[in-house]
Amino acid sequence: MGFTALIAQVVLARELLSLFLGNELTIALVLTMWLLIVAAGSAMAARAARLAQRRNAFAWSQLATALLLPISLLVVRRIGPSGLAAGEALGLGAVLAASLETLLPVCLPLGFQFVLAASAASRDRSNAPASLAYVYAAESVGAVLGGLAFHFYLSQHASAFGAFAIASLLNAASATWLLLGALAPKPLWLVSAVAACAALALLGVSSSADLLTMRSSPRWGGYTVVSHSPSRYGDLVSTVRAGQLSVFQSGVLVYSSESDESDEVTAHLPLLEHPNPKAVLLIGGALGGLPRKILEHPLARLEAVDLDPALLPEVARAALTSELAPAPVGDARFHLHFGDARLFVRSAAARYDVILVNVPDPTTAGLNRFFTLEFFSEARRALASGGVLAFSLTGSPHLLSGPVLLAAATADDTVRQVFPDVVVVPGDHMLFLASNKPGGLTRDPELLVQRLARRNVRSEFVNEAWLRDALLPFRAASIEGQLRQVARPPLNTDLDPISYCHQYRVWVDQVSPGLAGVAASLSRIRVWWAALATPLALIALAIARRRSATRKLGAVLAVAGIGGFGMVVEVMGLLVFQSALGYLYYALGALVAAFMAGLALGAALIARRQADWAGSARPLVAALVTAALVAAVLPAVFRAAMPVPALAAIAVGIIFVLVGSLVGAVFPIAAARYRGGSGIAAAGGVIYAADLIGSAGGAFLAGAVAVPLLGVAGASHFMALLLIAPLLVCLISLGD
Repeated sequence: MGFTALIAQVVLARELLSLFLGNELTIALVLTMWLLIVAAGSAMAARAARLAQRRNAFAWSQLATALLLPISLLVVRRIGPSGLAAGEALGLGAVLAASLETLLPVCLPLGFQFVLAASAASRDRSNAPASLAYVYAAESVGAVLGGLAFHFYLSQHASAFGAFAIASLLNAASATWLLLGALAPKPLWLVSAVAACAALALLGVSSSADLLTMRSSPRWGGYTVVSHSPSRYGDLVSTVRAGQLSVFQSGVLVYSSESDESDEVTAHLPLLEHPNPKAVLLIGGALGGLPRKILEHPLARLEAVDLDPALLPEVARAALTSELAPAPVGDARFHLHFGDARLFVRSAAARYDVILVNVPDPTTAGLNRFFTLEFFSEARRALASGGVLAFSLTGSPHLLSGPVLLAAATADDTVRQVFPDVVVVPGDHMLFLASNKPGGLTRDPELLVQRLARRNVRSEFVNEAWLRDALLPFRAASIEGQLRQVARPPLNTDLDPISYCHQYRVWVDQVSPGLAGVAASLSRIRVWWAALATPLALIALAIARRRSATRKLGAVLAVAGIGGFGMVVEVMGLLVFQSALGYLYYALGALVAAFMAGLALGAALIARRQADWAGSARPLVAALVTAALVAAVLPAVFRAAMPVPALAAIAVGIIFVLVGSLVGAVFPIAAARYRGGSGIAAAGGVIYAADLIGSAGGAFLAGAVAVPLLGVAGASHFMALLLIAPLLVCLISLGD
């Protein structure tokens, strides 16, 4: 059950993120929707816990899951962005509707399964809490195995249909095993055999089915899909349209066989700002036409860093299939590296005259890493004396306003903290140029024109007229004046990703103007707002009144609070790990496995203790106090560990195991406390639903609200204040 849930969650999330262009807001929405639907299934299954043939019911649920997994994949690929082309974003309403449509068929059976498993396992009512804890632990162990299997093998060697075929086959095999020795009706055996045969057949044709469904998907209307292949960093789709070869990764364009004027601006203007560039570092866009533009200058060395090594064979394969050749560099001066660019810059032995950061706007936490104070400091250390750093943001040639202005002002102020000389060139994509030498940049277009002619650069767009127009003094003064209007913009750092928050607001303005006011209001959120949860809990307590209701309310709020706390810590830990070490995809699988292993460990330890957990609320009080203290001190731990990447990795891993153990231990205790006179399976269903709802709230809070707006420290303290509400209710119920 746990293995299937993890595989289904990752595969469907990747499919949805390709449709939504995958910033963290949509990640949070998809994960929140997943947890809420599973919670609904668990709550609805409380009545099913009374079924006489529990093993058969569990087998039916697994067979249903085996058949519904590939159907859900067909559903998500038939969702079409009406009126939008590939690479254009959907609105928030469409994101929610598509998530619900895709996840509902899979998540409801998964929610049912936990209650059915708990009911089947709790034959001895005297040891019912222990059996519930073991079911919870076993599910977590399955999730660990699923996470490791996907991240280390399936993500790179199996298509989405292939991964689901394996999961479906395991479900069919598990259902068959459950039926052995049971008086199962013949239809159940027949469905089990059909499901197993269908899964085997799908596994055999998974690659063909994958490409066929991609070619017929409405999201690629107007494009001819040449190939679709899995990658550790996101699915790669190669397309051809009007003679142009394009490669998309998770729905975002990462390569095009035809360069445009933006390549010339990105390449020529920063290099012209340096009087004699010999060594250049390019971050992003290494396989497009940009390297060729850069090499028109008399360089000695061009080094380029791209994240995904699967891009190179994908571009070559797509070009061969489509009879279109990608832009070859074919120059001994060019050196291509694959890996995380932050790590490359941090450990660079060479010094560069120019560093070009050719990445999209910081719409995700991963992209934001290339716009932070820490990265600018690392880039300055990697530059030779008089070196130039260049990066760009979406802007305007004339007037900046709203979140676009805030994003530009934050970037400008952050880079000025590190570099003594900064120039902002207006345009639809504002170009930020920074030199580590005072007065190292020229504002004189005539000097740049002379350098362009002396280097014999053949440029169609960046020519004499363009240079004189782009650097007109009044245009530069106008933009700088607008940036100065933003009083003391907050700095963008690895642990306080404010630029990432600004891009949220830009995205909301574009896809849902009606929510722009809501986004603006959320941007003014403060840490103390979390204290408002306490009076709400007291109101609920006043309504409950009865002692049994107070006890149950305390159990529900405690497990929801601890579940949300665990999810917030997980999101923050991944952000810290990513900032310290980069996009280490293999480590991501290990980190998720560490948290799930903690869940299994905590639940198993509680199961081994023979205690009357229903008799007192003290264990829940102790857990909530522990969680609040951890949330309060966690930012200091992260901040101390980040300067040493290896130490940060170890710290995050240990924290995940410990926090996961706390979350896992609270679940069976809360279920026993809630149980009262009801069956343990029914109580487990309610508490499992509360755990998932709390986790959903934590995922949305951390990924979409608290971390972007408040940073890691603010989000952690926000969570500590939220935990006061369940703690207060549990304290009041101590005598019940």
